[in-house]
Order: sequence, then C-alpha cells, then structure tokens
Amino acid sequence: MIGHPSLKAKQALQHYGQQQQLQASEAQPHKMISMLFAGANEALNNMLGAMANGRSDAKGQAASKAIAIINGMRDCLDLQQGQELAQNLYSLYSYLSTMVFKANYENNADKVLEVRDLLQSVQQSWDRMPQANSE
Repeated sequence: MIGHPSLKAKQALQHYGQQQQLQASEAQPHKMISMLFAGANEALNNMLGAMANGRSDAKGQAASKAIAIINGMRDCLDLQQGQELAQNLYSLYSYLSTMVFKANYENNADKVLEVRDLLQSVQQSWDRMPQANSE
C-alpha cells in the first residue's frame, strides 16, 4: 500500500522540522509514516493555537505545514499495489488537505478539529499494523 516512502516521506518530513528529518534518515518506512502523522497533528494543533490567539501569520504557516505533510503522506501511497484501500486513503488525504486550506481561509477551528480527528483515526489504524507489513 505504501510505495517507496523513504524519499517522499523524507521530503514531507522536511516540513516537520530538522530534528525529525534527521531521525527519518534512519527510520524504517512504517516509522516514517508514523512521524508524518505526528507532524501533521502538531501542525494542526499549532494552527488551532494560532487561531485562538488571533495570529494569522502563525496560522498560515501551520496550515502550510499541515498541507505539505498530508500531501506527502498521500504521495507515498502505492495506488497500484494498495488498490481500493490506497485509493480511499488518497481521496481522504486530498479531502483533508482541502479542508485545512478552507479552515485557514475561513478561520474555522471546527474544520481543523475535523481534519485532526479523521487523521487521528487513520493513525490509530496505522499504529495497529504490524511493521513487517510495510517494510
């Protein structure tokens, strides 16, 4: 289901920060995706905090980071191998990126919360997967 995540995941992790990028250079594909989930969650939480404090600059930066990470996760999917599940995740990640964009534009915390909740649901499933299946 995940196609050669190392390069694509590392690129997405660049948006998460230098520390995580260094960790990614040694991480297995399953761990890299877990790091992307953590990075997206952190960016969404930062976005919510910026909204609460009226900091539109920080909100926009956090939104851009969240979108880049989610798009990176989407781009790691192997649509040929993963078939229906990969297609569904691709659609979900596309939807989530659009929702983050709209949430930023509309200053809508409810949309950010929806994205965060949906992403956390996928993350919980991912975390339950045996690592050997993705490597």
